[in-house]
Amino acid sequence: MGDRRGNAGNVRLLIELASGLRDLGHSVSMVAYDHDPAGNLSDIAGDLDVRAVHVGEHSPVRSRGALLYRHLVRMKRMADLVPAGTEVVNAHDWPSLHAGAIASRRLGIPLIWTRNDASPWEQGVIPGRVARPLGGSARFGAAALGLSDLRDARHASGIVVLSEFDAEMVNIAYGRPARVLRIGCSEQFFDAPDRSGARADLGVSKDDFLVLAVALLVPYRRFEDLIDAIGELRDDPSIRCRIVGSDHHDPGYADALEGRIRSLGLGERVRLHRSAISEEELRRWYAAADLYVFPPVRQSYGQAPLEALASGTPVTVSSGAGVHEILAGRSGVHVVEPCNPQQIAAAIRTERELERDRVQPTRAWLHDELSNARYAQAMSDLIERVRRN
Repeated sequence: MGDRRGNAGNVRLLIELASGLRDLGHSVSMVAYDHDPAGNLSDIAGDLDVRAVHVGEHSPVRSRGALLYRHLVRMKRMADLVPAGTEVVNAHDWPSLHAGAIASRRLGIPLIWTRNDASPWEQGVIPGRVARPLGGSARFGAAALGLSDLRDARHASGIVVLSEFDAEMVNIAYGRPARVLRIGCSEQFFDAPDRSGARADLGVSKDDFLVLAVALLVPYRRFEDLIDAIGELRDDPSIRCRIVGSDHHDPGYADALEGRIRSLGLGERVRLHRSAISEEELRRWYAAADLYVFPPVRQSYGQAPLEALASGTPVTVSSGAGVHEILAGRSGVHVVEPCNPQQIAAAIRTERELERDRVQPTRAWLHDELSNARYAQAMSDLIERVRRN
């Protein structure tokens, strides 16, 4: 939690859920292995009770040996921080599933697993359905490492996912049903900064049509498809693109993106910002953009398109993102196939001719029907159900 180089959406979801459950009257403790209070989500974490094995700046785990050590040793240390008196433990993603299962067994309490991204077990047994497929020995190594995932997932009293696609993955990989609960976005994005002021602050000309992508820079996000799409639109020099996100997970991928921009001669049209940004900067970028593009080949959900919509900005999202299940057909939304720069280019060209305000009905739906408060209430109902049983 609180990585100053940039957090994934699942960490934001965790913080938003904890806040929502507390607002409903629950006593909530958040347990992490690493927590950096100086990180870029410290503002929204507020005064939540956060307990961590390690506090301060931390580095990503990369080697197989380090992954194994984290799974077998560090997760037990994390589980030890779950306070006595806890009635339900809700583990998020991997490897926290293992920590949650250890705490569940130690305290004799139910476990709910919020599974957002594929685990090593899934990478090993259903490689064709995951965002980062493995091959050869790596696949078998992942399956061996993930044997405890199978045991822990079957121990859970409930499994929660964000999309129907992921519910099917859980059923295939673990032989368990999963409940689909959708989350919206933070209320702060509905209070967007002044658009003209945001564009001026970010150096965006009033004549530019700004296409924006904001997310951690990792290969399955397929930012190269957006770059290629801008290359398809050379006849309209007013179309500009900004790709904003931290490269700390995969700096080599960011290097490749910069190389692609240079090789296509798009240096004046496409700019890559390779660092994390603050919440206030993020809000300015959303408000300044004419179109937000989210082109992953496979992603469980995707809160960023919802944040853009809440800010009043139309979006183009690939059908590889789980969030497309609820956005397809809505005003201000284009859905394209993954790995298809031509479709992204066509969506940008179409959006160039449409009114930005047509996003307002979708924005209102998002605020009223898909709020984080509704997500927290649905989770609260599930927590009460497993606690009683």
